[in-house]
Amino acid sequence: MTGLDVSEVQIARARTLVPEAEFLVGDIATWDAEPDSFDAIVSLYALIHVPIADQRALIPRLPRWLVPGGYLLAIVGHSQWTGTEDYLGAPMFWDHADEATYVAWLEQAGFTMHWHRFVPEGASGHTLLLAQTPVTIPP
Repeated sequence: MTGLDVSEVQIARARTLVPEAEFLVGDIATWDAEPDSFDAIVSLYALIHVPIADQRALIPRLPRWLVPGGYLLAIVGHSQWTGTEDYLGAPMFWDHADEATYVAWLEQAGFTMHWHRFVPEGASGHTLLLAQTPVTIPP
């Protein structure tokens, strides 16, 4: 298991909670992994805080990091929104496209979408999706 976060504080907390895992400090927008490094990628409530341009550059890299037949489970935007709001006493940045755009980007990157569903949060919400890379890579 490998975890990645831009925050050294969050990585230190994660190492305490799951000492047997590998945790790396890094920015997902620029970080890279070797091909076929992971069986699955789970990104819950992280991508929505990355600038859209960086998300757009990141999404096509994800299938390469996964083994054939690998899975992506992620929270993405449900509706398009960019902004900063107070979150637990600190300013928090959000930037996300709408659900249909994420589905299209992931399919263009080679993923098969298994499902995507709305996750309500107060007066709004996000989309939880499950996608998979092809089991075999076409020639």
